[in-house]
Amino acid sequence: MSRRAGDTEEKKLANKNPKRRQSWTQITGNTQLNRHNRQSPDNMNDMQKPKVQKTPTHNLGLEDTMETNMNNKTTNNKHSTQITPPEVNVMNKTVDGEENRAETVLVNEDGVVNLDVLKERVCAAETESQKVVALIKGYRAPISAIFPLIIVLFAGGWSDKKRLRKPCMLLPVFGEFLGCLALFISAIFMLQLPMEFAGILEKLFPAMCGGFTLMLMGVYSYITDITAEEDRTFRFGVLAVSISLIPIAGVPWSGYLFEKLGYIYLFLLCLVIYIVGIIYALIFIKEIPAPQQQQQPQQEEKGGDTNGVNLENGREQTVQQVVKKNAILEFFDPTLLKDCIAVVTKKREGNRQMMIILLIAAYFTFLGPPLGETDFIYPFTRKKFNWQATEYVLFLTYSTFIALAGTVIMISFVSKYLKCSDPLIGVISSIGTVISKPILAFAATGAVYYAGTIIDLFLGCRPIALKSIISTFVEANEIGRVYSILGIMESLVQFIFPAMYSAVYINTLENFVGAIYLFGEIFFVPTLIIFIILYIQHKRNSRDQKSDEEKNDASRTNGSTVCKRIMEQLGQADMDHAQRQVVSISQDSFYRELTAAEKAKAERGQFNFDHPDAFNEDMMLRTLKDILAGKKVEIPAYDYRTNSLRPERLITIYPVDVVMFEGILTFYFPEIRDLFHMKLFVDTDSDTRLARRVPRDVNERGRDLDQVLNYYLNYVKPAFEEFCSPTKKFADVIIPRGADNTVAIELIVEHIRDFLNNRSSGRGQDLSLPPVAEKKKKPDNISPLQRLH
Repeated sequence: MSRRAGDTEEKKLANKNPKRRQSWTQITGNTQLNRHNRQSPDNMNDMQKPKVQKTPTHNLGLEDTMETNMNNKTTNNKHSTQITPPEVNVMNKTVDGEENRAETVLVNEDGVVNLDVLKERVCAAETESQKVVALIKGYRAPISAIFPLIIVLFAGGWSDKKRLRKPCMLLPVFGEFLGCLALFISAIFMLQLPMEFAGILEKLFPAMCGGFTLMLMGVYSYITDITAEEDRTFRFGVLAVSISLIPIAGVPWSGYLFEKLGYIYLFLLCLVIYIVGIIYALIFIKEIPAPQQQQQPQQEEKGGDTNGVNLENGREQTVQQVVKKNAILEFFDPTLLKDCIAVVTKKREGNRQMMIILLIAAYFTFLGPPLGETDFIYPFTRKKFNWQATEYVLFLTYSTFIALAGTVIMISFVSKYLKCSDPLIGVISSIGTVISKPILAFAATGAVYYAGTIIDLFLGCRPIALKSIISTFVEANEIGRVYSILGIMESLVQFIFPAMYSAVYINTLENFVGAIYLFGEIFFVPTLIIFIILYIQHKRNSRDQKSDEEKNDASRTNGSTVCKRIMEQLGQADMDHAQRQVVSISQDSFYRELTAAEKAKAERGQFNFDHPDAFNEDMMLRTLKDILAGKKVEIPAYDYRTNSLRPERLITIYPVDVVMFEGILTFYFPEIRDLFHMKLFVDTDSDTRLARRVPRDVNERGRDLDQVLNYYLNYVKPAFEEFCSPTKKFADVIIPRGADNTVAIELIVEHIRDFLNNRSSGRGQDLSLPPVAEKKKKPDNISPLQRLH
């Protein structure tokens, strides 16, 4: 069908262009700018459009009419999914070797425009342009990954050493400023500069400055420095939710501002926002001063050369030399890389090393596909559903809100209220993703596409669950290094997955554009399997722990039974360990490792476990001091059958308000005894102690009756009289009859409740009793129970 151009709306719009009468209105189909959208929310949806617009003229050699007619397919009723491109060489504008036939067919001498040919030509240009843009995105992926990978490797250690957090926050913002400046210049010289100018530089500058990975590392490190440990989880949560909320607030405004400002002024506005952010950080964010350490005064050498050694009072004293190191060499310290690798290669008890490797692999597999899909969501919806700016912005806002809502529901309700474990959260999240991807791939309408997105509403929970799990498999001094490895994985996926998805999209664009979603299943299914393995392992560990607790219940002494009763009445026994306000620790966890000869004696019942020398006093003191300092500590469980510690079964003690430390010799060691704020002595007669010991040692520890009786008479009873009984004088409260004294236990429970209410710590559940007048108390409360065998 033909129509005279002078009678069409297209012709009227074309007359407004002073440069070319044959140019039609520009498209408003812009897409998101999701690089550092936290810093500039106004610049979200306008980054990919200039690339697509530049491509026909600069990269494909087409006439400007193709560039401008791609700008509003809805106005001109051009739908790429409904048009089959003709057998023409689009780049050379020829049909069957005739140079100008395409021009003649499109507009004849009478000014008649063939709209059918126009549709075909525009859709062909659209397809070829998307291929070129996808190719450029694949080229720049390595650039955006290599530099952050190198910088993040060393930035954490450098920041900790120098106690400088602001550079880690400011450097990425400055990189984004330079990237936006490149876009600003490209917008000014839209017809002169090729697409590659902005397409490469917008990634190169931020990558050289560490990218968003470095920004997050700096922010989290700074919050950790300025926040008390009991408030960090809340502040981290506020930060995570804020990061998710900013796109919801910024995306709708970006389309409006683009319509009003255009490219040049929109990018200029973003530059101003970056400058304001940098100035704000420089003025209002203060570095935390490093703790002052005592330094020996530098001694000056007098007289002849002593080669750095000062002789004073007949003794050699090394003169402290202050050597100013090269800042770059100090930053790129190769030992940091070695330390990170050691976290994975270090041999660990049980299957902990394998679990760490699986977790890192899972982080890689579930983080990569969403990153690879990001650059192709808009081209997918543009080609599949013919979406324009308004439709895409609505979907982007919707999908962001769904992901945020899913994270809030999972973390606040499923995890906190229903007490679901982290591996189970990972399983639920992965199942939703595996189900949703085929729906998105085969979606025939926008409504189905929306439905597929809501099925994957828990996608943001996987990183949270994984980081929580992996922190339980490493030692306390390895937390930073293991998170550095996860940061390296984030950089690697930026290097690998965009290029992979670019190749997939280019090769499936014309036949099955939804293949990019099915391609992700190759990685999401292994992620699901890994989380299932972790869940099975978690259930197995829970069963083993429950079995150990049941065995311990059968063999409890009076002190440990009293602790159990107190925990139950306080409502702490059934709570997750990380949420408890009160915890009970047994002195048995601090038995020292026996030599081979001592183990042989123990098997014959000839080693005295009730003697002070049987305990690791240094480890006991160090652990209690760490608990007082609010640190998370891990204590190995003790195996009474093998008479050895079990490092593979660690008892994790999180920062709590009250610690009950029970054992036979808790008052014997003076330095340890002085740590306690309240000392209880559980007293029972010797017949009761023997009656409890016999069934416990025979049934639970595999010893025969004669051995138990001989051991009691030769070791236990003498040790009690020599080491335990004399310490009764240090007790604040003596509890006769042990666990049978319910009145004494209830009084202790009331005292602990009053203490918890007065602290108003906010950890764990509310122990709802009327608050009492504040008593004089120390920073932390450790209540020991001196148990008697």
